[in-house]
Amino acid sequence: MANKSNILKSYLKDVGTKNQLFLMFGNTPNNPENNTGDSGIDVWKNSELSYRVGRKDTVAVIPNYTWSSGNVYNYWTSKTSNTNPFYAWNKVNGIVYLCISNNDLNRKDLSLTSASTYIPNHSSGIQRYADGYSWLALYKITADLLRFVTTTWIPVISFDDYRDNDNSRYTKSVRFCSNNLSQTGNCGIYFKKTSQIPSGVSTFTTYNAGDLYVSLTNPTCGQCFHLYENSEDFTSYFTTSTLPSTIQIKDKFDEIESLIQTNRLSRSSPYYSLYTMTSNGLQDGAIVSAFIDLSSFNQDNLVVSQANPEITISSSSGSGASLRFKTYVNFDGENIIEGVELVSNGQNYRDASLSIAYSKFTYLSAGQVDSLLAAIDLSLDTIDGLNFDPVAALGSENIMFDVRIETNVLKNENVFIPDEVNFYALVENPVENIGSGLEITAGAQFGKDYSYLESNTTVASLESGPVIIGEESVNIGDTTATTSTGATIKDMSVVKLGSSGGYSTVYLTGLNYDQAEDLSSITIDSVVYPIREILEAPVLKQYSGKVTQTKKLDNTLKLGNAATGTENTKIFRINIVKGF
Repeated sequence: MANKSNILKSYLKDVGTKNQLFLMFGNTPNNPENNTGDSGIDVWKNSELSYRVGRKDTVAVIPNYTWSSGNVYNYWTSKTSNTNPFYAWNKVNGIVYLCISNNDLNRKDLSLTSASTYIPNHSSGIQRYADGYSWLALYKITADLLRFVTTTWIPVISFDDYRDNDNSRYTKSVRFCSNNLSQTGNCGIYFKKTSQIPSGVSTFTTYNAGDLYVSLTNPTCGQCFHLYENSEDFTSYFTTSTLPSTIQIKDKFDEIESLIQTNRLSRSSPYYSLYTMTSNGLQDGAIVSAFIDLSSFNQDNLVVSQANPEITISSSSGSGASLRFKTYVNFDGENIIEGVELVSNGQNYRDASLSIAYSKFTYLSAGQVDSLLAAIDLSLDTIDGLNFDPVAALGSENIMFDVRIETNVLKNENVFIPDEVNFYALVENPVENIGSGLEITAGAQFGKDYSYLESNTTVASLESGPVIIGEESVNIGDTTATTSTGATIKDMSVVKLGSSGGYSTVYLTGLNYDQAEDLSSITIDSVVYPIREILEAPVLKQYSGKVTQTKKLDNTLKLGNAATGTENTKIFRINIVKGF
């Protein structure tokens, strides 16, 4: 699961930069099976509207396990893959809690035998409740994440997700350059992380994070900013003075800490809460939990000479953790081992071994004592572990895309509103026409959070012909459109006729933008009508990019009437969950 989470986080990080995602909507008379090659072709033939998905519209999600009294929860372990549900969401305070233990004795052989009856409600760290459950406050679903909450899914974040909410690349460059993009000076390129660069066939030069790699003289500050704007390996630094040999490279935690200290991050932000929980939670490399399996031991033989004897934890890396057996007194006044208890978690553990004096056991041999210690499982946190990265900690394998479109926004931006929508599709990295015969990956010119709408419909007015009141659909079998070069366009799925300014208006789907530009006439029922003007042309190049997901709606969504301008639906919302 961790590997899938890493792939997911990499994909999520690239949304709006390397991965330009577009939702395409339309109405198809066909019934292709979802997520097939035929459905991908059908998307391009019948798409009438596209929406560029900004990073703000995406989030990692996990199954929604809302805490409920009487539910039984599994405990988290670093030893094996965790099986659900091993966490719970308190929807009252918004915090998602990781189940650290599900019984008071921390017994593997008693796991899943007791229900949770006390709702976890603390704000940070690990706390044990009267029902025997222990929970770690992991992260908080704040108001701006609630739109991603469904009965099936809840959002999950990590520090790696944090980004500046400013939509404008230009604004970021202005901030980087202190309002003077054209100023010239010195531009330094620095390593973001420790790297080795080949200096020979089998030799390398090692650079630490923050070391200067190369410097450029007399570029503009704007050029310096854009040079490594989205690089994972390098960062730019501009100055009119001498370049420093090293700079401080801040990770997301440091960045958020700085924003909080300077009052530039709202307390309502989920990253503010995540920072607080991390700062007041477990240390890196802490021992999170200890569990023992006593099913192979006769409790009558687990007699020790003292109550709750301490177990020695040896490590080449960590310190500060404390572990002991839990005992009770039997009728004969003997101390009997019944579980284990982690008294303190410590820090920096990468390895740990357990020992205890054999003399403390009344009946067990040295070999049996070793077997008893071997029955104890320790779960260790890692660097940038549970609180820093809940996405990996909870094994997220899905991303949610949540898109909300208001028809009045379409109208205000003069985007064609289709009458009906009965399918949508997710397309990665389609190509866009930017004029003068130039094409780029659609959306690459904007910031990662920027979302925008485009029509995929060609709208043209006819030079002559009857003015049609209302709307009329013409079957594709009776209709062809001919370009100025004489090519017949056969990929149209729908032709609609409407009235606009005294001229007949034709609405075409399934045209590429070069086909729309060359369109000179349309043949309707064997009558040729010259095109007076192309009022609107598609932006996305047909069949470009990769169609990764398609969905035919069970019920057609009626948006309005394109010819008369009436609207039936004010808002429509599409929610997609993509698995990895």
